[in-house]
Amino acid sequence: MAVFIYSATRRFIPAHVATEEINNGLFTSNTIGWTSQGGVISSVASQLNIAYTSAAAYAHQNIVIIPNESYLLKVTRESASHASFLTVSDSFTTTPVGIIDSRIIPSGSFGFASQFTFSSPLALCNVSIGIGDTGESGTGVFDTMSCKLDGSFALTHPINYTIEIERETTSSRSLGGNTQSLVKSRSTKLNVTLSQIATADVPEVDEFLYSVSRGEQFALDRNLESSVDLSLGTFINMQMEGGWSKSRMANSDYFSFNFTCREVSQ
Repeated sequence: MAVFIYSATRRFIPAHVATEEINNGLFTSNTIGWTSQGGVISSVASQLNIAYTSAAAYAHQNIVIIPNESYLLKVTRESASHASFLTVSDSFTTTPVGIIDSRIIPSGSFGFASQFTFSSPLALCNVSIGIGDTGESGTGVFDTMSCKLDGSFALTHPINYTIEIERETTSSRSLGGNTQSLVKSRSTKLNVTLSQIATADVPEVDEFLYSVSRGEQFALDRNLESSVDLSLGTFINMQMEGGWSKSRMANSDYFSFNFTCREVSQ
C-alpha cells in the first residue's frame, strides 16, 4: 500500500511552523553533534561519510522533542554499497534500544529522501543512521538529516497508480571498483485512482485534493508497498497537474477520484 503525505497549509488545518531538532544535520560543521559506533564518521563536502568494516556502523545523536507530538524524520543517502537504516529509538548503546520506528534504505536507492513520522511519550530520544552488517565493508554517504515537528497528514486509503517516465538522464560513477548509474534528472508522472472511498471518508479526500490543488507539494510514501522500483526511491515528492474528477461508483455508496501528479525535483 502507498500513502500520500501532505501538509494542509492552505485549507482546514494549518501546518506547524517547525524548528530543526537535529544538531548539524547539514554536516557543515564537521561531525559536531554526532557520535560514531562501530565505524568511522567524517564530513566530506558537507556530507556525512560512515566507513564500516565487517560489521554495522552508526552515526547517532540524542534529540529533545515534545512528548506525544508527531515529528518528521528524514535523510538523503547519496551512495552506499549495502543497505542502510534510519532509526528513532528511546536510547542508544552499541545499537538502537527501544526502537520507535525505522526504515531500511535498500542498497540500490541513491539521491532520494527516506523519511517517516513518529511520536514518543518521552521528551528525549535518539536518532541514528546505520549501515552495513556482519561481513560487509564500505562507506555510506548521507546528506541533509532533519527532524521537525510535523505538519503533515497521511491519506491512507488504498492508492492505485501508474508511473510514466517521460524523460531521464543518468551519469556514471565509480564506487568500490564498480560502476553505478545515478539518475541526474527525471520527469515522472503518476496517473492516480482512489477507489472504494466510502461516503464518510469523502471529506478527507476532498481536503487532501483542495489542499494540494494550487501547487502545494505532497509526497507519495511507497515504503509499505510489497514491490518498489528502487530507481524511483520509496518517497516521491509530487505536485498535482491539472484538476481532478470525482464520481460515484455504479450501484454503490462508494466514490472514486482520479487525478494526475508530477514528481518535483528536490
